[in-house]
Amino acid sequence: MFQITLTFGPTGTQWALVFQTEEKARAAWLHASLGNSEYLSLEDDFGQTVSLTRASISGSMLESLEKSQIAHIEIMLHRTRLQAKAQQLASADPSLRTMARGPAVMTPFEGSRFNCR
Repeated sequence: MFQITLTFGPTGTQWALVFQTEEKARAAWLHASLGNSEYLSLEDDFGQTVSLTRASISGSMLESLEKSQIAHIEIMLHRTRLQAKAQQLASADPSLRTMARGPAVMTPFEGSRFNCR
């Protein structure tokens, strides 16, 4: 599956259109990106239709959802490896190990060596 994302308007509103084949998505993306009419109207394979002025479009992106899914997974794996490495380095750092144990606590119970009675 393939997705076209159109960014438009003063606030950067985004609309996404989804297509089942690369050919249909690429044809729609080229029409949106390179067309010369004042208005644009596109319909995706799932019944969504967008109509807007070309002058309001500030950007467009054609994306393979299968490939972007793999990219998102790779980014998540990278972040997990980064977190594991940070935890490993933190466990070897003496000042961070002391902080992990927390502050010393004085007990108020009778008979304790910290009791001030």
